[in-house]
Amino acid sequence: MAGGDCVKATFMEFLDVHGKKKDQYKYVVVLRQTFGVENYAFHCLLKKTNPADKKVYMIDASNHAKMTNDGEKLVMTWDEWVERDKPLLDGKYTYFEWTWLEVLNVMLDEDDESFIKATRIAKDRWDLKPKEFNKLFPEFESFQDYMQNYFLPTHQPQMMELMAGANELNKKKVG
Repeated sequence: MAGGDCVKATFMEFLDVHGKKKDQYKYVVVLRQTFGVENYAFHCLLKKTNPADKKVYMIDASNHAKMTNDGEKLVMTWDEWVERDKPLLDGKYTYFEWTWLEVLNVMLDEDDESFIKATRIAKDRWDLKPKEFNKLFPEFESFQDYMQNYFLPTHQPQMMELMAGANELNKKKVG
């Protein structure tokens, strides 16, 4: 499996956790910064909370993590992960967690699109019609509403400036 394998790699890592220990783990789907400033893509990894001291660890079993860690999965503290990946933790519909049973239901669904359909990362749900989008993300009328009135101004203000500048140039050329 080439790059972009985090969905399956994280599930397989969760699968290797034995019995009741699964309660210590969550399957995380999050938007994280990629290729520099203001570029975000979803990523999956495991979150483990140590029951004794409540410390949180993030486990990245993806190909990318292994390539940067001598072929081994990457285990980080919460703070190390935040510094490394720059995830959007406080955004609207940019981070969520599944328990073992929740992720199992998604992965065992026979629909090839079950993972995408189950995710609650609004930025990646451009495929939905406005009513469907609004049903999943009730504070927004549509994907366009989410992107134009929340995501771009909040998380990609430089992109908004570039688009506004391009629109002005187009107006001058047309007008």
